[in-house]
Amino acid sequence: MMTNRYYRGEPDIKLLEDGGRALVVDGGAIADAMHNADPVGAHSATSAPDAVVTLTRPAGANVLWIQTEVENIRLTLDSTDPDPSATPPVGFLLKPEDGVRSIRVPEGAVVKYRREASGAIVQVQWMA
Repeated sequence: MMTNRYYRGEPDIKLLEDGGRALVVDGGAIADAMHNADPVGAHSATSAPDAVVTLTRPAGANVLWIQTEVENIRLTLDSTDPDPSATPPVGFLLKPEDGVRSIRVPEGAVVKYRREASGAIVQVQWMA
């Protein structure tokens, strides 16, 4: 059975709980709340360069929260270089309208991204 309550006191954001799994509902979008998740390291906001960027998982982190703004990016988790100009493009497509993505990153995984067009801004926070 799902229970419904406000998330962190915000009336427009609700937390649905279903057997230990928490979902945050914000403006109709649903994302895993990853209960007991705590930030590890500093939040970063970067204008994505026209090059592959490797994200280094800090000690103690196992989840990546990532969001792109303005333009799309391509993301890989296995050390492959993302290539938006390849046919077909290489890497998972993240669009600004997707909002924040929560990705479990196992130890040893190598996370990389590359912008599809200039103007992409990438928000990153590692979580435990």
